[in-house]
Amino acid sequence: MSVRQRKTTVIPAISTILVPTDFSRGADQALGRTLRLPLERGAAVHLLHVMSEPLFDAPLRKAQVTTAKAMAEVVTRAKAQAKALGLTVSIKGTVVAGRPFEQIVRQSRLLGADLIVLGRHGRRPVRDMFIGSTSDRVIRYGDLPVLVVNHPARRRYARPIAAVDFNETTRTTLETLIRISGPSVTEIMLVHAYLVPLEGVASLPSASASENIFRKAAREQASANADEVMAALPPWGVSLRTVFAYGDARRVVLTRARSHQADLIALGTHARSGLSCALLGSVAEWILGAADCDVLVARPARFTFQPLA
Repeated sequence: MSVRQRKTTVIPAISTILVPTDFSRGADQALGRTLRLPLERGAAVHLLHVMSEPLFDAPLRKAQVTTAKAMAEVVTRAKAQAKALGLTVSIKGTVVAGRPFEQIVRQSRLLGADLIVLGRHGRRPVRDMFIGSTSDRVIRYGDLPVLVVNHPARRRYARPIAAVDFNETTRTTLETLIRISGPSVTEIMLVHAYLVPLEGVASLPSASASENIFRKAAREQASANADEVMAALPPWGVSLRTVFAYGDARRVVLTRARSHQADLIALGTHARSGLSCALLGSVAEWILGAADCDVLVARPARFTFQPLA
């Protein structure tokens, strides 16, 4: 485990957030968390509901009236919550029709949003939760950081961890995490899992499970990679504590999050592939599906959005 102290550079507060809502409990939790993020004074919180498109005009008009009323009620409650928290923010609601994930991504771009906050709906198996769901597609095909909220928010984040590979995603992941954690978080645990290449396929000499020469070499290489990446990071005023652990990244990250009593796990995706390639069957899928706490998915770059069938 290594500790590196950072000082000086200030990351700007969040100024524009998109919060999709289907008027469910999960959506209410996402809004509650949004209002407890370190928002810029005068920040804009945009609530969005996406209606499916009925086949006939009459059902559409009736649904529009009902949905507009529901949205107005949510906005009123949100403004009351913001006032109770002493926030100076703008809260607006928008209702559009179309495919939810397409409209969420499109609206986030039109608004120039910094973040999309989504509520999770119950505890379901990973495949039911992510394959083909709106949340899955927003994370896959969008180009903004996405915060998936699992629990009601009572305070700001206090014990975040970041799952890092010490590659091109590390800086963006940490910047985004620090941005939504705010100045109250002075230390972040970075969790890096490492393995021995081809272990389980090639035969290794018998030795202690954690101390054989191959694992030691892998640990040293991981530490060297970390030192190189960490040295290039700007000073953020946050202590970054790196924990190396041997084993499958899914198990390592979730185990560490539980033992640390983390309230947020941050992870990044690779710009070269996009999450559409990186998510399914990946560490990200398992963490999103199995984490007890909230999960932040950071994005390193914008992608060209193309509607999918």
